Amino acid sequence: MGKLISGWKKAVFWDPDSGDAVQVNTLSTEHSSFEPAIIKNETPTGSAFGGRRIPLVVGFLDSDGIPQLETWMEGNTPVRSAVYARAGKQIIFQESEEIAVVPGYGISMRNGADVHRAEMEVLGENPDVVQKQNVAEAIEFTANVGDIILPISGITWTVAADYTTADGNLVVTAYDYSDGVVATSSQALSAGRVSTGITAPAGTWRIEIDLVDTGASVPSNVSMRADGNAEYVNY
Repeated sequence: MGKLISGWKKAVFWDPDSGDAVQVNTLSTEHSSFEPAIIKNETPTGSAFGGRRIPLVVGFLDSDGIPQLETWMEGNTPVRSAVYARAGKQIIFQESEEIAVVPGYGISMRNGADVHRAEMEVLGENPDVVQKQNVAEAIEFTANVGDIILPISGITWTVAADYTTADGNLVVTAYDYSDGVVATSSQALSAGRVSTGITAPAGTWRIEIDLVDTGASVPSNVSMRADGNAEYVNY
């Protein structure tokens, strides 16, 4: 199956147009892979860059979401996906692509359970796929506020930034598809590095970060990590 990702713990697939989402919480790393590749076009003078191919294969044991996954596949419905890793880089497909699903694809070598398989890929010169340990590196902030669609629950995100003064609050809020608040966390600012954590509950659709709520402090080195670490990294 190619490169195995031992740190993968959860995955989610969602339709951005309807708000429907399927989360799988028991992954099979022996049946999963992620191998980005460069596409080369052959020319009379050699090979030329032709873009990138980013395939995602997720092996999982949960069967509850298979009917919805098959509905998307049979209807050629483009969906998006994300994979949560306890440590290392998070993977977020921010482009919609069709999905292929194979129920009962294999058997888990660990416990003999049926393994199902979902796969999708994006192609292009610069596919919009986040591969970051620090998810904040993929968020565009305007007036110190930014958000990211990430409908995966049961994960605690640690958000942190460096501040010049103790003026304002760091606020992180989880919203559902209808833009209702499902969880929020706030921490008063101080000079130095400030962090707060939020655990995304069921129904989470997007995470919004307000770096300086009701204040005028200047933030820098923003991080949003799933490994419990508040340290800034740019990858």
